Amino acid sequence: MVILNEVPAAIEGNRILIAGLKIQPSVAIPQKIKSKAGEIKVFSLTVERRGEGTIEEEYNPPKKEDEKHREYSLVKRGDKIEGKSLWGFSTSPLRNGDIRCGDSGRSGAHTGQQTTLRGKCCYLELINGWR
Repeated sequence: MVILNEVPAAIEGNRILIAGLKIQPSVAIPQKIKSKAGEIKVFSLTVERRGEGTIEEEYNPPKKEDEKHREYSLVKRGDKIEGKSLWGFSTSPLRNGDIRCGDSGRSGAHTGQQTTLRGKCCYLELINGWR
């Protein structure tokens, strides 16, 4: 298990658990992005004001090094990134009720939020680390 909290850092897999204070999915219309495997449609989200992401399920079958979205992406189960803000996407949209409020990701004054990205391709990148 590797934990990164400085830019550049990213994780990717089939399922990523996200916790933070402000999780915001983008519009429900998929965006097209170019990947090494071709063009894919994805649904993006941002995590503001402290967040973390952990790989719950690795790619199956595993991707080769040259197939990853970023060369520095972590792809092993349990690998984690954390910092002030994160951005990511998945091939499946988040639905109403997918973002849960509770103790996970909680700070002293704010209830934390938690969600899980699922799909053939899930990606989460650290935008601002702790420094």
